[in-house]
Amino acid sequence: MSTSPDGAPVISTERLRLRPPRPEDAPRIAALANDEGVARMTTRMPFPYGEADAQAFLAHCDGHDPRREQVFAIERDEDGATRIRGQRLIDRPAWP
Repeated sequence: MSTSPDGAPVISTERLRLRPPRPEDAPRIAALANDEGVARMTTRMPFPYGEADAQAFLAHCDGHDPRREQVFAIERDEDGATRIRGQRLIDRPAWP
């Protein structure tokens, strides 16, 4: 395990990396979260969900107490695809 520049944990394996979300993740977050089925499974996610919503989410992540909640971006090494994991995984195809 390593740490990001702000001291947050970064966990790497052979296939993926768990890291803090970054502002450049906003378009991917918006694309994954702008799904009515995803919004229906949450209590606080708006629908439709745009890039401004993703930027607000990232600002919230940046200001939260990591002792209470840790949010990770899941980045696959093979293709660089990014998902977000906090209390719930934001990505319908990844649901069991």
